[in-house]
Amino acid sequence: MIIPPTHEALLRDPMFSFWIGTASPENVPEVIKCMGVNLDYERERLTCFAAVRFADKSLDNLQRNPAISLVGAHVGTYQGYQYKGTFIRSRPCTADEVEFQRQYMEVFALTLNGFGYSKEGLYRLYFSQPSMAIEFKVHEVYDQAPRQGTGEKIGI
Repeated sequence: MIIPPTHEALLRDPMFSFWIGTASPENVPEVIKCMGVNLDYERERLTCFAAVRFADKSLDNLQRNPAISLVGAHVGTYQGYQYKGTFIRSRPCTADEVEFQRQYMEVFALTLNGFGYSKEGLYRLYFSQPSMAIEFKVHEVYDQAPRQGTGEKIGI
């Protein structure tokens, strides 16, 4: 499955909030917040960034059950998508990836600060280092916007 070209800009938009979903072999779910996503050039793989302090259980799940999903929802429009696939690998984030996360967080926090949320509070809640890069191959994409058609598979 190739991620639709129209999703490239969405996946880089700091107003999209991202969450990784995994499950143990016993089907016990685990969800963690991501601090940004990178899309590969072929639009087949996603690399998600998550704080190490929140990722232990999900990384353990992925070693035993490689099924993974990423849900992204736009904070302002509620436009949302789910990307399902297979875990490839995880590794510590590079300095460039940490800077990418910082820029993502800065735009996110500045925008929400305009709605009365504390920029410092948002950083305390969501920006944590060190972080991990979690890469997976996407096999399916689903529309998750709250409207008629929600849950439909998107294909090219």
